[in-house]
Amino acid sequence: MTHNIETALGVTGVEGIFRLSCEQVVQMMRRGRETLLTLLEAFVYDPLVDWTAGGEVGFAGAVYGGGGQQADSKQSKREMERDITRSLFSSRVAEIKVNWFKNRDEMLAVLPQVEEAVEEYLVLQELLCQGEKLQAKLQEEMAFLEGAENHQDHLILTLEHRYSEHTQLQSRQRTVQEAIQSKLSDLDQWISQYQAAFSNLEATQLASLLQDISSPIDLGQSHRK
Repeated sequence: MTHNIETALGVTGVEGIFRLSCEQVVQMMRRGRETLLTLLEAFVYDPLVDWTAGGEVGFAGAVYGGGGQQADSKQSKREMERDITRSLFSSRVAEIKVNWFKNRDEMLAVLPQVEEAVEEYLVLQELLCQGEKLQAKLQEEMAFLEGAENHQDHLILTLEHRYSEHTQLQSRQRTVQEAIQSKLSDLDQWISQYQAAFSNLEATQLASLLQDISSPIDLGQSHRK
């Protein structure tokens, strides 16, 4: 930029509106860099491509001899656009391939750590749940004890007396159980003796019946004589 052009920009020179305009232009070019690169690469293939819309004959058609070659020009333009798109895609893949591989390596290195962290978190979560349950239980017991201090007729105040009664009942229960067990033993002995006596009695009766059966039967012959 010459001194005269800088002076013509006004008092601010390259600052102010000129600088803001340049920054906006650069930002727009960066946002649309894909389109701009496509156009520039198309111009590298053929600077005289017909970019006019509709059926109008563009500058390229005039240079190539009028509208007679318009169909061929459109066909070649589509093929060129396809080649350009493929080339841009290949270049884009080549550009981001390094980052992709780097991201893959980082993920492979980080995933085991994430898995360990998740397992540790689950263990801590389980411990936390157990701690919360224990805390709730302790708070419930604390509230129960505080209620005993505030109420004279609380159940915990009669705990000693009720425990003594429970102990006495257990002692009586054991005594009764021992007595019942002793009676059961006596009954078992009586049952054994009764069974033995019945067995002897049955054997005696059976012997008497056998003797009666083996004796001759009197059919009245003695009266005939």
